Parts: sequence; C-alpha cells; structure tokens
Amino acid sequence: MKSETIRDKSTMSRKRPALDASAAQRIQHAGNPDEVPIPTKLIVKFAREVHIVPVDTIDYVESIKRKVFIHADSGVHQMYSTMRDVIARLPESFLRCHNSYLVNAERVASITPTEVVLTSGAKVPMSKRYAKEVRRQLPLYCHFERSGR
Repeated sequence: MKSETIRDKSTMSRKRPALDASAAQRIQHAGNPDEVPIPTKLIVKFAREVHIVPVDTIDYVESIKRKVFIHADSGVHQMYSTMRDVIARLPESFLRCHNSYLVNAERVASITPTEVVLTSGAKVPMSKRYAKEVRRQLPLYCHFERSGR
C-alpha cells in the first residue's frame, strides 16, 4: 500500500513575522538564561529620528495611549509603542509602579503609598495595584535604611 502525502495549501504559504534583534538573541540564548545579555541601550525611533539612550540614564517611562515617553538625563524621548514592548526591551531593574509608568529602581530615592520619588526629584504616581510588588522588588536593587517607628 502506498502512503499519500496530504498538503494543506493554507499552511504552506504562511509567512512568519520577522524577529527583531533582541527577540532573536533571546531565542538563541533560551537554552541558557545566564547568557542572555542585559540591555544597556534603548533605541528610540520617532519622526525619522533615531536616538540611542543608555538604559542607566533613564529615570522613568510614561505611556499615554500609544505614545511612550522615555524620561532620561538627556531629555524626554518619545516613540510609538506599547508598554508591554518597552518592558520587554528593558532590564528587570525597571519596575512597573502604575499602569502607565515604569521606574528605574536604581534611581529611586523614596516611596510613599501613592508615589515614587526619584533621585532627580521627579515624582511618579504609584497605584495600589502595583504598590505591593514595587515594595517587594525594590530592595533587590536598592539598599534602604529603615527609619525608626
């Protein structure tokens, strides 16, 4: 008896979306998570301009609809993106403190129940939803001294 090969034309013509460089690196190093490089620069594209922003100079990231604003030492850089995409491109030291904000944990000066104060003096809102996780993660990146109560 002869075996027959059945081919489905709909699956043969599908094209896979192209991977960006960071996604390709993560896939390549997926077998060994210790080898995944930590991003040191963020490429920000907007209005025919490309800015390369060192990650360690970023204070916080703000999202308003489909625009993302990167607040860094060099100024405010904007791009069209989603918060999910930006989170994937930044190191784990960036903590989500609000649905629309990420803060660089290494630049946090203090926190209150409703906001995060950065070393630059900027105040970023913190929602109840993310407050517990920020308080849990922050000691991993900062060394705070407890005040006596």
